[in-house]
Amino acid sequence: MKDVMAIACTTVIMLIQMAAMFWTIKKADTEVLIILGKKDRHLMVAAAVVAASAFYMRYGLEGEYYLYAFLTGYLLVTAFIDRLTMQVYSVFNLAAGAIGAGYLIYQALQGRQMETAFICLAVYALLVRVQTRTGMYGEGDGEIYIVVSLFLCSREYELPLLYLLYNMILAALIFMVSNRRQLDLRRWKMKEEAAFAPSIAAATILLLLL
Repeated sequence: MKDVMAIACTTVIMLIQMAAMFWTIKKADTEVLIILGKKDRHLMVAAAVVAASAFYMRYGLEGEYYLYAFLTGYLLVTAFIDRLTMQVYSVFNLAAGAIGAGYLIYQALQGRQMETAFICLAVYALLVRVQTRTGMYGEGDGEIYIVVSLFLCSREYELPLLYLLYNMILAALIFMVSNRRQLDLRRWKMKEEAAFAPSIAAATILLLLL
């Protein structure tokens, strides 16, 4: 019963978080019209329930459980909005990034050795910057990668940079598979613009569950 209550409470919190993000966009950006149909709402609820359940089975009620539940809520909304409007809102990236950075600082204050993680983050941020400059993906997608890296580095790895690169490679593979009809293999370009945030979200959630 305790497990069910924990999952239910986390799911409700995630849904409130996602609803707040949609409400913020509606109020702040009147030029963008986002209409959530019945199917979309059911899909968002189902995704929240599945994510909360999966993370509970993976992490229990540790701090990472709530941290990654928040990250998932942010990624789900960001991916959904990007798919509908081809836009990524920096305000959400900044808010999520602040929470991820805050947790890393908290870990450092608790005595965890964070030097390697911080160096890897700096190298990764530079790599993302180069890729956005060369047009591999948009600035908004680059911001999402940076946000995700802050959360992924909260896990203990000898070399977090490899884990971040795995996430980047997996996202690219998911993107190519899910958009294979729009991919021009001869020119190695997309025939038309496609949302990349859903692929980043899927790759990140999969890695967090491993």
